Amino acid sequence: MQVDLQIEEDIRNEIFKVMKILNISRMPTSSETRLTNSVLDSKISRYGGYISWADKLNLSMKKRINTYNEDDIESHIVKCMAQQGLTRMPTYHEIKEYDNDTTSLSNAIMKTKGFKGWAEYLNLEIKESDTKFGQNGEDVAVEKIRSLGKEVLNLSTIAPYDLLINNHVKVDVKSATIWERNGKNTYAYNMPSKYHKCDIFLCLGFNENRDQVLNWYLIPSKLLDVSTVYINADGNNKYSRFENRWDYIDRYNDFYKCLI
Repeated sequence: MQVDLQIEEDIRNEIFKVMKILNISRMPTSSETRLTNSVLDSKISRYGGYISWADKLNLSMKKRINTYNEDDIESHIVKCMAQQGLTRMPTYHEIKEYDNDTTSLSNAIMKTKGFKGWAEYLNLEIKESDTKFGQNGEDVAVEKIRSLGKEVLNLSTIAPYDLLINNHVKVDVKSATIWERNGKNTYAYNMPSKYHKCDIFLCLGFNENRDQVLNWYLIPSKLLDVSTVYINADGNNKYSRFENRWDYIDRYNDFYKCLI
């Protein structure tokens, strides 16, 4: 189809805007474009398609994730261990290094049993690191939520969130150790991309020995669009109002029940 020069220039500019918003240097996918500009997605499809526009703008396309069955995954985990001299479950970064610095195999691991699930399946230890600290946070959170009389399932090895409460509310658990930042006791929580898969982030603030939770914060995911959340443990910052907001679980649960 012959494209009007003005239309072509508009599409070109809008594609680069989407790339800037998403902080990527390749051609955005259709799903990525729809998140920011659904009209542009229709224009690209109508005037040549994504492959044609990637060629026209000299942009690479997103690499397709290789498909792995569970036998393939097990085989690659064993090969990664042999290559790197490991006797435990490889970490995300070790798998990525083995996989030529791509995330295909890591994604396959997470979409099946997850790193913890594969370690259990292969009877392997997990590296003593923040992984175990995070898992301990999940266990502590489950115990706390059950003490409040709620049903909770830990789905962290099979779902893109950690806990499912009352069969409705999706919760991601984040754990941090207290430390001093700018003279204040602080927790720092690393967040995933701004497109969250949970309803609520449950942020646990541990003491220095990591054996006691000092603070609990329940923050609706829609309110977070930063990569790191810093919370002043002594209060007096914008996240202090989310401390002990257990009522959010009930409010989300009531909302989901209304949809049924």
